[in-house]
Amino acid sequence: MKKCSVCGRRQAVYKRTYSGELLCKTCLERAVIKGVRRSLAEAHALRPMMKLLLPLTFSNPLGSLVLASVLPKVERQYNGRVTLALPQSLSTDVDEEVLTRSGLDVVHVKLEPERPPSRDPIECWRFDRRWALRTAFQLSQDAIILPLTRTDLNLLLIHTILSGRPEGLSEALPSITWTKPPIISGLSKLEGEIVAAYSAINKINPPQGCNPDLWASKELVYSVARRRPELEFSSHKSLTLLLEGLTRSLHPRHCRMCGGFTVGNGDVCQYCSKLDLNAYLVTR
Repeated sequence: MKKCSVCGRRQAVYKRTYSGELLCKTCLERAVIKGVRRSLAEAHALRPMMKLLLPLTFSNPLGSLVLASVLPKVERQYNGRVTLALPQSLSTDVDEEVLTRSGLDVVHVKLEPERPPSRDPIECWRFDRRWALRTAFQLSQDAIILPLTRTDLNLLLIHTILSGRPEGLSEALPSITWTKPPIISGLSKLEGEIVAAYSAINKINPPQGCNPDLWASKELVYSVARRRPELEFSSHKSLTLLLEGLTRSLHPRHCRMCGGFTVGNGDVCQYCSKLDLNAYLVTR
């Protein structure tokens, strides 16, 4: 087995497709922590004494648990507190003792309905954002941290374009600043592949979420990236510029319940209207 490209001492356990680096377990964790720190810093969320809400999402439960593993280590330097919001329908498959030992506060959330009604990506993420916003408000949190990787954001943008639903552009944004509290993608500076590798090496087993249907978007990415799971940086940058241009041209309104774009005249998007997302109660 080859040595780690970063430390040059320990055995490599993972080859990072994005950079070609060979990483040992320790340097892999450091790379993930660095990516989370950069994601939060870009959104101005690295400030002393911040209270961050980390929802265990149905849209990406694996990413949520990866953040649960590393986010307390990032916030420890700033005397911040991280609270994991755990839906009751997912709690039976999660080891709460491990989470509390890592430095997390854990609260239970009762949801009605208990799960997203479909695998539609926009609907799944708006479901998660809505209950997270309600929970964060009740617990007086300073920001919500969602587990969206750079790969997720690219796939959601492609999905929005392919499906012809411009309101879905909000799902591809790395942060939503107009909600109270703001919503930040804590993995936006990391590719999905390294997050999956970190979870596999650390034996993180997520509960069953809603598994958003992004098959068509993934097929397009694979064809452009020569059957690799990640786009090159230049392609990612092009998609970022496309997202900025499309958002400016849309002049969207913001849903007051989930923060997503709405293209109608109302202040509640069609997804929140259909899901009746006001019905959620929080219990400690």
